[in-house]
Amino acid sequence: MSVRELFRQKLGNAEIAPDPSLGLKLMRIQARREFIRFNPGRFNIYYLGGILVAGITAGIILSPVSKKQDQLTSPIEYASTGNTASPENKQVSVEQTGIQKSNSISQSNSESTKEKSALSVKGPLENKPPKRSESEAKKNFEFTSINDTITKKVLLNAQSAEMNKLAGGFKSVNASFETSASEGCAPLKLHFNNKSGSLDSCRWIFGDGGYSNEKNPDWIFDVEGEYKVVLTVFGPDGSQATSAAVITVFPKPLARFEIAPEKPVLPKDEIRFFNYSTNGVHFNWDFGDGNKSELFEPKHRYDKFSSYNLKLKVTSDLGCSDSMIVMNAFSGSEYFIDFPNAFLASNQGPTGGFYSAKSDESSQVFHPVFSGVTDYQLKIFSKLGIAVFETSDINIGWDGYFKGQLCDPGVYIWKVRGNFRSGEPFIKMGNVTLIRN
Repeated sequence: MSVRELFRQKLGNAEIAPDPSLGLKLMRIQARREFIRFNPGRFNIYYLGGILVAGITAGIILSPVSKKQDQLTSPIEYASTGNTASPENKQVSVEQTGIQKSNSISQSNSESTKEKSALSVKGPLENKPPKRSESEAKKNFEFTSINDTITKKVLLNAQSAEMNKLAGGFKSVNASFETSASEGCAPLKLHFNNKSGSLDSCRWIFGDGGYSNEKNPDWIFDVEGEYKVVLTVFGPDGSQATSAAVITVFPKPLARFEIAPEKPVLPKDEIRFFNYSTNGVHFNWDFGDGNKSELFEPKHRYDKFSSYNLKLKVTSDLGCSDSMIVMNAFSGSEYFIDFPNAFLASNQGPTGGFYSAKSDESSQVFHPVFSGVTDYQLKIFSKLGIAVFETSDINIGWDGYFKGQLCDPGVYIWKVRGNFRSGEPFIKMGNVTLIRN
């Protein structure tokens, strides 16, 4: 049997009783380790260091404050005759004066006469002091002068402190302002005039989310509603005051209309006006030919074709207004004439310029697209200004030939003039490109 097995056999059932102080020693060792190691949940050396640092810092901060308080609670020195006046000094002076009074009673009448000549105090007769000796009067006068000086100085200090308060933190500024108007229609532009007195700066809050630091600002309220405008002024000493006013912005009506028919023929068609305005109670129509109407949806007939500007003004019950203007309202009339900018000339010979829907499929003839044309004249020129085609028949166009010969491909100039059925004249000019197969 090996030594290890023999050791296990002999000591397998043995019991060893530890020393009672062993547990205490182990706990102390564990406590020291826990104190040195950082653990947020237990008191350790780091917490101890923080407490010491905080205590030292608090002592340094509070020590000057205690010194200042000691200085504030020190005796007051009254500079009158070079002496320091305190309650104790006053008592000593009073006792000395009393002793002086008792000693001066035994003095002669001649000394009383000197006292009268030395002390000539003005005042009411009932307050006239009794006869005293010269030395008593002199000391009593010195005591009275010291007390008067002390009293005057205390009063002056109190008055000076009160004046400092009035001139300092208790001084107030007044806030007031004027506006160019207190109500109006949107968009409402206002000017604010700051009437406040002495001020260092100011701040305006307009109630619609905007603000300004200008002294006399301008502001535009573009949405209807009530807005509380607040002015805050700041004085040079830090004091402040406020003033407020309510601005009322009225809603603006909306002017909208349409005309029918969409492409009228003037002066043949009667024009109808459809009113789609909102928030309006009064309506003023201007038809552009000198005629007007106040109906909600009027009708009107023009004497001739022309360029007319239509206008509708809508007014609300609060006096707010809006307008809608249509310039050259009948430019989209059914009377028109237009030309293409290119065509493909046929190389099979002249066609005489007659066109039809079949010829238009191949774009072999240059001719206008029109409506309501009565008088008509078309001329075509080369780039050199040579006339290569002319016609007064709107049903005949240019086939690209000149004197039986097909013209060279390129750009040519056309010019047309005439009249519509309404009597409106027209003159137009443009370019057309001749293309050869």
